[in-house]
Amino acid sequence: MVTAGNLGNETRYECTVRGDTLNGAARLSVLARSSPSGIAASAEVVEVGDGERSWQPAGRTRLRGMKADTPYHVPSETR
Repeated sequence: MVTAGNLGNETRYECTVRGDTLNGAARLSVLARSSPSGIAASAEVVEVGDGERSWQPAGRTRLRGMKADTPYHVPSETR
């Protein structure tokens, strides 16, 4: 679940988004830096994807703040 909300008042205003989904995506973006394509996706994202890109399993990692290992994939080919 992701929660979004606006915080602040007339002089200072922020939009904040929180949740495991967002945290996982942020951690995978750091992991993606070590991939030749610069892209990494969770197995869940690959499963519901549109099939336009081919993916290959790249391993499992314990993302910071998560209780279980996350399987992740990288593109099979770089476009």
